[in-house]
Amino acid sequence: MRLKFERNEQRNFLNYVLINNGLNLREFSNNLNVNYSTMKNFYQETRTIPECLIDDICNFYSLKFPNDKIETELVNSWGQVKGGKKGIKTTYRRHKSKLSEWRSKVARILLQQEIIFYLLKLMKILQNFMVFFVEMDVFILMKLVFV
Repeated sequence: MRLKFERNEQRNFLNYVLINNGLNLREFSNNLNVNYSTMKNFYQETRTIPECLIDDICNFYSLKFPNDKIETELVNSWGQVKGGKKGIKTTYRRHKSKLSEWRSKVARILLQQEIIFYLLKLMKILQNFMVFFVEMDVFILMKLVFV
């Protein structure tokens, strides 16, 4: 879950932690094992902070959770960018020579899966025939015995 602070409160919260502990942003991010550029984005309020990171900050620096400064709670996937066109264009540009090789691998895999599917289907049909013939043999034997 991500927490959206009121305007400028996210920066104020991080400033409070930095000033009270005599840290700069780089040392702060290293202490929490967070990428420095990600921490800069949190500081500049371009990204929302995950709740687990705020919990870590409060536990690590013995602070009270800032409930009064939080505006809303957002789902984890909030603000994510969907992939698509741009990524596939880059793939075509970078790996033009390997595309035919990859496509043939995928085609072989799909063909193998299709063959396996049809073999399983054929085995099921043969199994039904075997059951039918066994039942017919039993019926014929019973007829011969009781006649």
